[in-house]
Amino acid sequence: NGDGQNGNDVPFIPANPAQISLQDPTQYTKLAQFIDSQDCLRDAKGGFVQRGACRNPWQDFMDLRLSWLSPDLKGQRIEAQWDIFNVLNLLNPQWGHFDQAPYTWLVTGDVNGDGQNGNDVPFIPANPGQISLQDSTQYTKLAQFIDSQDCLRDAKGGFVQRGACRNPWQDFMDLRLSWLSPDLKGQRIEAQWDIFNVLNLLNPQWGHFDQVAPFETAPSNFLSAVGYDTVNKRPLYSFKAPPSIVVPVYSPTLSRWRMQLGAKYTF
Repeated sequence: NGDGQNGNDVPFIPANPAQISLQDPTQYTKLAQFIDSQDCLRDAKGGFVQRGACRNPWQDFMDLRLSWLSPDLKGQRIEAQWDIFNVLNLLNPQWGHFDQAPYTWLVTGDVNGDGQNGNDVPFIPANPGQISLQDSTQYTKLAQFIDSQDCLRDAKGGFVQRGACRNPWQDFMDLRLSWLSPDLKGQRIEAQWDIFNVLNLLNPQWGHFDQVAPFETAPSNFLSAVGYDTVNKRPLYSFKAPPSIVVPVYSPTLSRWRMQLGAKYTF
């Protein structure tokens, strides 16, 4: 809009090819398909999309609590609870995603020639003929790495989509032990012992908050653009497997067990 600011203008959404000038007119079909795939863009056809018109998707979560109460023994009982958070993701890894916190693998270098380094998504080859490697013997290791990552494996033969990759499912279990004193003229004492992240208490290798990336971008890139293949007219890459992918995150409340004691007096 000529205000001197780059990257803060909303787009005009064409309703037909005559409403937009493309450097490559053959791209209009793919552009139209993308517009139709997004509700807020489809609704704005023939005009500018309004700021804030697009919405993040509805989230599908379901938690489950299983509880057991022991028989009464002279006014004393033991209650055990097992909470399972995000049951849908436990049943199927493709369900129960919080779609606002995905991550994306990127390429080191400016592959698309927009002057920005390190913000381009990689093309994922399905065979050796679909990529130019500085060292062609690296393809076997590259293919093994691609197959080890669900989002890269699913993108074979095309570009990986931004936000297509997901952090792993988390496994936590908390435990509460409670004791209620016998009634003494309408007065009782209830004691509670909470153990958070019991799995980590049982084994330091369990109960970790495992994560690839906290937000948007994978911590390292596996492909680097090191030149240009003039024969095939495409970038020339080198491959280096990341030293680590999924790592545990440690904090006072993550990947550690904790205990809490409490008491309540009723009268």
